[in-house]
Amino acid sequence: MNILFIGGTGIISSAITKQISEHTDHKLYLINRGNRRDRISDKVIHIEADINNEAEVEDAIIIDYADIPNWGQSTVVGHAGKLVYGTLAGRKVLALQGRFHFYEGNPLEVVTFPVRVMKALGCEGVLVTNAAGGIGFGPGTLMAITDHINMTGQNPLIGENLDEFGPRFPDMSKAYTPAYLEIAHKVADKLGIKLDDGVYIGVTGPSYETPAEIRAYKTLGADA
Repeated sequence: MNILFIGGTGIISSAITKQISEHTDHKLYLINRGNRRDRISDKVIHIEADINNEAEVEDAIIIDYADIPNWGQSTVVGHAGKLVYGTLAGRKVLALQGRFHFYEGNPLEVVTFPVRVMKALGCEGVLVTNAAGGIGFGPGTLMAITDHINMTGQNPLIGENLDEFGPRFPDMSKAYTPAYLEIAHKVADKLGIKLDDGVYIGVTGPSYETPAEIRAYKTLGADA
């Protein structure tokens, strides 16, 4: 699966402790709810971003997280807690309006579970956005993540590996798809938007970092 991460919080790898049957159940639920078997099977991009106006997605099907069996719930202010399926700029998309975080007390298999379901539905790419604290950049900077440092002490791939979703030891040398980054920069240049590249460091939260931690993260090479 191709990945582009602009901004960034947490880990977007898939959960490994759920069984294939559970992903299949969610896939069938969403297909039946949308009643669009022919469209679900098309190439789809999963967008975990701030699409606050469903009108941006044409012919949208909107499902509350609460209506999806065993789905996590968004509790952070500003996270609508809806899944939107439709067409955006000519491409089929599944957009998550809001996510559920590790710092809310969710285990990583819950945090990352939607990625598995989106993969089962046919998603071939992931676009993720977020707001994060700057280390090498000032406020208002738009940064494309080119690499990350995992300081959470956690890894969502720990446990039984499901070969249907990927290898036991995934290569992380190009975790963020270079072709996607290239396209992002071309679009930004065309629109006259300054887009920087940087390294994201993932921490658990929810507290903000101390000045000493910020200095340490900068020494490690983190930009946000």
